[in-house]
Amino acid sequence: MNRIVLDANVLVKLFFEEEHSDVAIRLVRSDSVLLAPDFFWAEVVHVVWKYLRRRKISDAGASNVIGDMLRVSVTTHSCFGLAATAFDVAVRTGCTVYDGMYVALAMRENVPLVTDDQRLVSALAGGPYARYVVSLSQVEE
Repeated sequence: MNRIVLDANVLVKLFFEEEHSDVAIRLVRSDSVLLAPDFFWAEVVHVVWKYLRRRKISDAGASNVIGDMLRVSVTTHSCFGLAATAFDVAVRTGCTVYDGMYVALAMRENVPLVTDDQRLVSALAGGPYARYVVSLSQVEE
């Protein structure tokens, strides 16, 4: 893959040991250009906050993780131009508008969205948006 839309749940796997973390690390460290809607950073920082609230990471650890996350090169795109398509995707598939934003960006850029959200993958399966989503577990090495 040369350019991809990266779901926030994939970036998080670089910093917290989760299923498919190894695949996420290889993907992000590859030469792929990473794209995301502009609320991407709010999503990844929110996950760090959740880990902190659950006492799975210290205050200092959370600050370090956020600093490291912000050093990953992800080109963000305004949600303003994606909103109408994201709404349509959400209405047609039952996914959230937030997920629809990722799909709308993938459609506009004609690149795959890589996600570890199996509900999203299932919601899009068999429909007109299925070609824009790739499950992280299906990313080739």
